[in-house]
Amino acid sequence: MTWPRTWLFVPGDRSDRFDKATSCGADAVIVDLEDAVEPAARPAARLALGTWLSERGPTVPVWVRVSAPVPPPEDLAAATGAAGIVVPKVVSTAELDGLPDGIPVVAMVETARGLRDVDAIAQHPAVVGLMIGEYDLAADLGMPVHPGHPALDAARAPVVVAAAAAGLESPIGPVDADFSNPAELEASTRRLVSLGFGARAVIHPAQVDPVHRGLAPSDEEVAEAERVVAAFESAGSAIGVDRSGRMMDEATVRGARRVLARAGRRGAR
Repeated sequence: MTWPRTWLFVPGDRSDRFDKATSCGADAVIVDLEDAVEPAARPAARLALGTWLSERGPTVPVWVRVSAPVPPPEDLAAATGAAGIVVPKVVSTAELDGLPDGIPVVAMVETARGLRDVDAIAQHPAVVGLMIGEYDLAADLGMPVHPGHPALDAARAPVVVAAAAAGLESPIGPVDADFSNPAELEASTRRLVSLGFGARAVIHPAQVDPVHRGLAPSDEEVAEAERVVAAFESAGSAIGVDRSGRMMDEATVRGARRVLARAGRRGAR
């Protein structure tokens, strides 16, 4: 599948919102059986989710955030038919080793221990992607800052490097609980892209479009990428020179092609 840009969380005990979540423009939906649902309400949430997945044909991939630290069998059973599971607060590969074979996992890095072992986590065979959870991570690190704050850049970098080294898609950026300021959300998303993130989690449908805009390259970036690729291809060799005399190698062109790939999704749902 095409890797989603936006991952919309919906509480697992709000089955009345499931259909709306899959039709609001987000690329993927995460039904949350962890923080969003009180423990006493989880049995009913699991039943509703399992019924919905078996009876409905979701129009976008549906993932299930299971309970931490070790996903209970009841959560895994409720996720039958989902695209995969999101495992929160992963601190080592031990939590992942006990999962049934064949379940795709997005591992959430939300603690200092998880950040320390993120390389091993990213390379676990079940893991298909990484997501950073900055509310929990900032609290664990003793940093009273809001997700998106530059002070967390040092914690973001290892997640980006681990994903790239493991051959995963660029990691999923953090949620922002404030959905009242779309311009700020777009700007912070654009900054996350500059740090190596390629997607972002959201908690409200109103956040989807601003995040899509933030993830998309500007017209100027697209024009520059097209010029670089065209100049390189016209050179007919492994190294080209553009009109300004700047040397271009395969790495330069690879970056330009990634920009064009992002641009190709600007009009996608």
